[in-house]
Amino acid sequence: MDDAEDLKIELYDLISSDHKIFELLYTSSLDGIWYWDTEQDTEWVSPEWWERLGYGPDEHPYLAEKWRELFHPDDVERIVEAFQSHSEDPNHPYDHVVRYLHKDGSTVWTRCRGIGIRNEHGKVTRMLGSYVDVTAFKKIEQQLRETNERLARLNLEDPLTGVLNRDGLMRRFEEYVLICQRQELPLSIAFLDIDNFKGINDKYGHLIGDDYLVSIANCLQATQRATDKVARLGGDEFVIVMLDTDEEQAKCAAERIRRAVQDSFGHAGGITVSIGLVSMSIPEAVNHQGHDLNILYLLNQMISVADNAMYESKRLGKNTVSLGNLEDW
Repeated sequence: MDDAEDLKIELYDLISSDHKIFELLYTSSLDGIWYWDTEQDTEWVSPEWWERLGYGPDEHPYLAEKWRELFHPDDVERIVEAFQSHSEDPNHPYDHVVRYLHKDGSTVWTRCRGIGIRNEHGKVTRMLGSYVDVTAFKKIEQQLRETNERLARLNLEDPLTGVLNRDGLMRRFEEYVLICQRQELPLSIAFLDIDNFKGINDKYGHLIGDDYLVSIANCLQATQRATDKVARLGGDEFVIVMLDTDEEQAKCAAERIRRAVQDSFGHAGGITVSIGLVSMSIPEAVNHQGHDLNILYLLNQMISVADNAMYESKRLGKNTVSLGNLEDW
């Protein structure tokens, strides 16, 4: 037997012979320990853990029939299942993170570990376990998750208006093309340019102009269906991708957008939108490309056709909708 094993045995002997050694170990490395008589359903929990939950030495709230009240309701079933699994199979670890409820109602995230002590028939008659408060780690984890989500949104969203940016547009367009391929659905794109926007910037300055862009983006989003996605390409140019929308439906949607912007902003320096549309089906796109579908190429071509149609709306006097032709590719 090596020296390390000798020391381990020596430590075990010390723990069994001197309770101060045991107390040192659990108070310095754990936040609490528990010992449960599963037959009588009584439990001893170290005072330090009750204090961690906000209870004084004379108000330990444990009662067998009310133990569930100490935990978040969503965790109770998982706790029961973990005990049952460990009882049936000693190799199944009793080790999970649960939410205790502090006396003040707050959450104490807790790593709860235990081991079953079995009789000669293998039945668990006692459970010995430990508590470690991991609330601080959970808060850090949540902060990191929120930061990552925020960074992900920043990578896909226009920082000024909150609608999709070019990368976000590309990702959503790719998703929609795949849906249209599988389900043989039409897809449409609207290209919007704000009429007379330069006059707003020249008269009031770019900060006011930015406020208008945000308001107009909000108007576009409020006018769309949940599956329609708005993106800002830059400046005062927006694109809307419309899933399962053919040419006639796209024209109706574009007219709805045009009227909404005119009604909301037409009084403010003649702010309206000129809109260009293009609609397609996936078979049409493949035929035009003449090769395997290149989604980035397809998006750029659809935007180009819709952009040309938007300039036709400008030529016709602004505040109107024009339809691009796939043959223009």
